[in-house]
Amino acid sequence: MSDEKKIPDSLRPSEDPIVLVTGASGYVALHCVQQLLSEGYRTRGTVRSLKNKEKVEPLRKFPNQHLLELVEADLERPEDWP
Repeated sequence: MSDEKKIPDSLRPSEDPIVLVTGASGYVALHCVQQLLSEGYRTRGTVRSLKNKEKVEPLRKFPNQHLLELVEADLERPEDWP
């Protein structure tokens, strides 16, 4: 009998994971999103405002847009946390 514990299905990695990038329009995060998309990862990025074209447009120019979901959330506001 093995000493290894069985990992519950709910804790097993998904075959199609979604990577969350907070502050996706920031300098470092922007490069992370670009890399994730280029490697084929489904990516969800938070931005403070989807209406801020100056911040959102660079994200919209990356290839593999079908893998990118942008979500409006100001993580400094408690009401934006579920």
